[in-house]
Amino acid sequence: MIKMIVSDVDGTLLSHGYINPKCIESIKKAQAKGIEFVVASGRDYYGVTSVLDPLGIKCSAILGNGAQYCNKEGKAIMDCYLDKEMLKEILPVFIENNTPYMIFTTNGFYSNLKPDYVRDRFAYRGSVRFGNKMEDFLPGGPMSDSPACQIQQFDSIDEFIKKDLDIIKVEAFSHDESEIQKVLPYFKNMKK
Repeated sequence: MIKMIVSDVDGTLLSHGYINPKCIESIKKAQAKGIEFVVASGRDYYGVTSVLDPLGIKCSAILGNGAQYCNKEGKAIMDCYLDKEMLKEILPVFIENNTPYMIFTTNGFYSNLKPDYVRDRFAYRGSVRFGNKMEDFLPGGPMSDSPACQIQQFDSIDEFIKKDLDIIKVEAFSHDESEIQKVLPYFKNMKK
């Protein structure tokens, strides 16, 4: 007997910003039969609920690439947050190479890079990979609630570490292979 169904979100359940109505119907039928439906995503809780709530789907979620497990109400019932001290090793690599990155926390999204730079590079990546338009990420656009559009800038890594925040993940992104190759060697020998 099936007790649980777990689905990835982006590129699986959600394709080009759209969930097939047959999938929605199947999820609701499974839930009506007592089968637990869970989503697994690199997104944060709001990023998942902003997609599922309008469809009337309430479910538990594995978030931040496994950093959190939240119940249907959004309460984190298990977590595996990044040690803040690791930021002292990770962030300088991105900063020195001007690689756009975002820090996902339990209370917002951060970078020491200019928010517009992070948003524009994320939007460009989305346009290449998923066919998004750059204007989708501007205020009022359909992607304007994405983490890349909500970046809060900080100046000092040491000061940022002192904030009362838990680190869900650090996400760097690029569509430029040469840029990726510049930062990869730094992480191959990093302590886990």
